[in-house]
Amino acid sequence: MFSRLGKNPFGEILERIQQSNNYIKGAFRNRERLTDDLKMKNPSKILYEFITHSNTIKPSSVLPTQSTSLIGRYSEEPSFLWLGHSSYFLFWKGYTILVDPVISDNASPIYRTNVAFKGTQIYNVNDIPEIDILIITHDHFDHLDYYTITKIYSRVKYFICPLGVDAHLLYWGIPKEKIVSLDWDESYDFDQNIKITSLSSRHNSGRTMLRNQTLWSAFALNLGKYKLFLAGDGGYGTHFKAIGEKYGPFDFGTIENGQYNTAWPANHMFPRQSVQAAIDLKLNIVVPIHWGKFALSYYHKWNEPIDEFVLAAQERQLNYSVPQIGQLYPIHQNLYQNQWWNFK
Repeated sequence: MFSRLGKNPFGEILERIQQSNNYIKGAFRNRERLTDDLKMKNPSKILYEFITHSNTIKPSSVLPTQSTSLIGRYSEEPSFLWLGHSSYFLFWKGYTILVDPVISDNASPIYRTNVAFKGTQIYNVNDIPEIDILIITHDHFDHLDYYTITKIYSRVKYFICPLGVDAHLLYWGIPKEKIVSLDWDESYDFDQNIKITSLSSRHNSGRTMLRNQTLWSAFALNLGKYKLFLAGDGGYGTHFKAIGEKYGPFDFGTIENGQYNTAWPANHMFPRQSVQAAIDLKLNIVVPIHWGKFALSYYHKWNEPIDEFVLAAQERQLNYSVPQIGQLYPIHQNLYQNQWWNFK
């Protein structure tokens, strides 16, 4: 059980972290600190919501999904395939990229305390093909899953992660030569066709009581002529506009949308903020993620985030697409806006 907690940075990893401008007085810090380092407000309110939560935090029936083969996918333009929450594939030409895979039914250090919605587990670890790049945005349990990583790492060529997350991977047995860790604004050229850049986000990290020992990131991904934005978790801030000005416009991007709460307003965006962030980033097409599989916040109905996002996106004339879990979505195909989530 304790293996899944991972390991905080040590040795050469810690020495490199201590040289980062984003590591201050023993912890990573957000560049925009409008709150007390994003600490939760009113923990007693959170406990009350946990105890008294409504059944609507989870779907009333099995979610409609599509089952697409993951083997041998080839796409001249980038294609997106959502696995629920913040896990997804990107396919481009002969490359297969996997982001924040949680191919298990639990997003918590304690087994069976945060179980995936019924019907969302349409793939298992044996279905995962050979992966060219596996990208991790940060080390929270709903993004970095011990079970998934330890089952599939032999099929992964390279892991790309923020500073310090490599300590978890090394502890779990992933060879050092497979791991590339990046500070904000650092880039890695996978080959002449693919470049990935770590971008700042406004969030936090930690798998134990000791917080912010590893970095949290979003990423800019260049696939040939295409530019993609891969969202990390985080609250709204000025960094989105700065990223859009420096790295955008983006042909396609994901954006965090869900698991928000008034108790952590700077840690996760509310839907209208997510829409504004997509506009700031200059995303031509956006897919909202961080919803549809786990109930991490006991503050909202399971489908409230997507309903509110769609309403705001339509008001702002933002191009959005909401494919089902398992649906292959080429990014320049017609926008998928069938509201498949609208049931009680």
